Amino acid sequence: MKNKHRHTNIPNQLSFTHLHGITLPSPLHHQILLVFFLPRRQEWQKRVDMRANAGYEAVQSNINDGDAVRVTFQDPDIYRIALQNRAWSA
Repeated sequence: MKNKHRHTNIPNQLSFTHLHGITLPSPLHHQILLVFFLPRRQEWQKRVDMRANAGYEAVQSNINDGDAVRVTFQDPDIYRIALQNRAWSA
């Protein structure tokens, strides 16, 4: 049975954290990628533009997914998020 996902407009926050005093090696950060699947092209483009307008620069993704439409951004702590223009599938 497939899960049914319900879309909501509830404000939320997601944070990557680690223990104070612990330094993670930089290469590890490039392997940590949070992907948001946005199947509607207009919504995807809106989110990409919002990140770019906030000063985030797109970086090369560390995932090769063929012809997938994806933009990856890196935050000041070197964590990466990807906005992917397609529906999630298992």
